[in-house]
Amino acid sequence: MWTRQKICTGCGRCCWGSKKAMEQRKGAMPEPRSLVLNPVSQATPEIMFWQFMQAFNGRDPENLKLPSGDLVRVDVGLFTTLDGRWKISKRGRDQWLLYLAEMIKNPQEIWQLKQLKTEELYLMGRFQRGRMRLDALAVFKRDGDFGVWDEGKTGFVADFEDYLDQKRSELSKKKAQLVWTEV
Repeated sequence: MWTRQKICTGCGRCCWGSKKAMEQRKGAMPEPRSLVLNPVSQATPEIMFWQFMQAFNGRDPENLKLPSGDLVRVDVGLFTTLDGRWKISKRGRDQWLLYLAEMIKNPQEIWQLKQLKTEELYLMGRFQRGRMRLDALAVFKRDGDFGVWDEGKTGFVADFEDYLDQKRSELSKKKAQLVWTEV
C-alpha cells in the first residue's frame, strides 16, 4: 500500500528513500490519503471509545507496533483528562475517531521530542475525504529512555487544515526529531 522507511540514524545508507522523498516534497508532509469512513455513532463517551477501540481488536489497552519499531499503548488515556474526565467529544472531534484510529495504525510521520524527564512521540497523518482534508494527531508519552510509549496523552482530528504544518514547525523549534516518514 504505502512504502515506509525509518529516518537515518546516521550512516546515510539506510534511509536514502526517505531523504529523497523529503527532498522531493521540499520538507512537506506526504500527500493526504484519500479515504472515506463513516463517522462514529453519537452516543456516550464510553460507547464512542469502544467504537474507536474496535479498530484495535476491541481491547483496552492495546499495544501496537509502529513502522518506526516503537511500541505504543492505545488506551482510554488518549481521550481523558488527567483527573479522568472524558474529552472524546471536545469540539465535535468525536465524529472523526475512525480516521484517528487509521492514522495511529498507519501514520505518515513520527516525531520524537526528548525532554528532561520524559519523551513524547507524535504520530501525524492526513486524509482527503471528498473536498475536506483532515489532519490527525496522536501523542504518546513515556518516562525515561526505553520501553513502551505507555501513556496516551491526546489524540484528535484537528478543527482546521494546516494544523499539522503548525505542529511540525513547533516541534522543529523544540529540536524534536523526525524518526520516520512515509515514502
